[in-house]
Amino acid sequence: MRIPLLALAFLTTLTTAFAQAPTAAAPNSLPKKAAPSTDKTPAMVMRARKTVASREIPDTYKGRVLTIGSGGGVVGKEKMYLLLDDGRLFSRQSGQKSYTFIGKQTADNTKKVFWSVEDRCAIRKTTYNKPGNIYRFVSWKKGVELHKVAWAPGDKKLPANYEQVYTGFLGMIPPVNR
Repeated sequence: MRIPLLALAFLTTLTTAFAQAPTAAAPNSLPKKAAPSTDKTPAMVMRARKTVASREIPDTYKGRVLTIGSGGGVVGKEKMYLLLDDGRLFSRQSGQKSYTFIGKQTADNTKKVFWSVEDRCAIRKTTYNKPGNIYRFVSWKKGVELHKVAWAPGDKKLPANYEQVYTGFLGMIPPVNR
C-alpha cells in the first residue's frame, strides 16, 4: 500500500511541476509603472517630454526623419526605410499601416548619414523630381518641413551624391530586412 501512495505522490508532484513551467511573456505584457507624483521642477518636466518624444513613431516624431526608398514597376509597390535623428531605424511597405522596427544606429553613424543628406546633397536646396516607371527617392523631414528628391535608376542628370547616399544607406540595412 505504501508504494502506490508514494508513486501517486511522485506523479502528482511531477504533474504540478510541468504544469507550472515558466512561459515567455508577451513583449509589452508587463504593467507600466506610474510616475511618482512629486512637485516637478521645469527641468524635470523637460526630461519627461524628451522621453515621450523618443518613443514616437516616425509619423508623429518631432525631430528630423530621413526616408530612403524605392518603388514603381508593374505592381507599384513602394519600400521605404526611415532613420530618426535619435538613431532608430524603421521600414515600411506600401499597404502596411504600421512600421517595422529594424534596430538602432550608433550616434556617430546617424550623424554621418544626416550630414551626408543635409550638407553633401544639400537636400533643402535641391529640387529634383523625375521618377521613372521604377524610381528611388530620398526625403528629409522635420516637423512640417519636407524635402524630397526622386529619380529613375541610371538617371544621368541626378544631382551629385544622391545615388551614393542611397546605396550607402541600404548598406546599413541588414539583408534580412531588405
